[in-house]
Amino acid sequence: MWPLLGIFLLFEACQGIPFSHKEPSFLWNEANQAFQQKKYSEATDFFQQLINDDPTGPYFLTSLLYLSKSLMAKHREAEAMDPLKDLLASAPFAENFLEASLLLIRLHLHFQHGLEASLLIEELEKKIQVIPVELLLLKTQACLLLHEDQKASWSLQAAQPHLQEAPLHLKQEAWDLDMQIQLKACARMRFEEPLQEQQALQLMERRGLCLIKMALSYHKIRCSFSNPTPMLERIQEALANYLDTCSHPPQASDYRKLTASQRRQYLRELTWQLKKYYEKTQLEIDALLESPCSITLP
Repeated sequence: MWPLLGIFLLFEACQGIPFSHKEPSFLWNEANQAFQQKKYSEATDFFQQLINDDPTGPYFLTSLLYLSKSLMAKHREAEAMDPLKDLLASAPFAENFLEASLLLIRLHLHFQHGLEASLLIEELEKKIQVIPVELLLLKTQACLLLHEDQKASWSLQAAQPHLQEAPLHLKQEAWDLDMQIQLKACARMRFEEPLQEQQALQLMERRGLCLIKMALSYHKIRCSFSNPTPMLERIQEALANYLDTCSHPPQASDYRKLTASQRRQYLRELTWQLKKYYEKTQLEIDALLESPCSITLP
């Protein structure tokens, strides 16, 4: 009976240990368990306590990483950046520096910090021998933010051979980036100078076909991935931009020879014809977006 009583008393005493006086190994186990159970508020407190109490201990660097992950899981992305910066500053060649670097780059992209992300990517590429596919995809995103579309395309092409073995979420990310690049190519088909009527019509017809091609790609992705919503939103935005372009046709190349009344009449008729292209494109895209995955499309 006495040994059992001793164990009970010891357990009661341990329960009364202040949070800040618990052993690092105990705190680590508690933090890790809370993180695995998705109790991110608790995990945040435990990891922060480990960082504060044991800055030279074996759990310090990993606690910085998982503190950042816990904060990200709570949608506190701005706060999640500092632990990663501290980790990389404390041990730039630590075992988990690659994971921390990728997370920090991803956070910069989340906040549309294209230049900061690009600089971190360049620095990371100098430190590692093998470029992971995730870094190539992040580089593609950074280039798109900086409007370096050709570099974005090259980076995505470099990632393609490695996507076969990549996790599903990276495959979806690659599809999304490819769609962004292609949609930007569609958007470059716009009126920048006076054109002959037939030239304007042909340009918008090509843009419509470009968008239909993207909608077909979306349909294939929708059947393969669980959450292609951002891609659908991009197609819808591209359609809205297409309509806006069709609603503002270019002047005729010989418009100086026309009277004011003739110019107005010309623009009204051209706008009507261009909107017909838009309506035809929208109908085809709507049919693609609404068709079930079981239908085999051409």
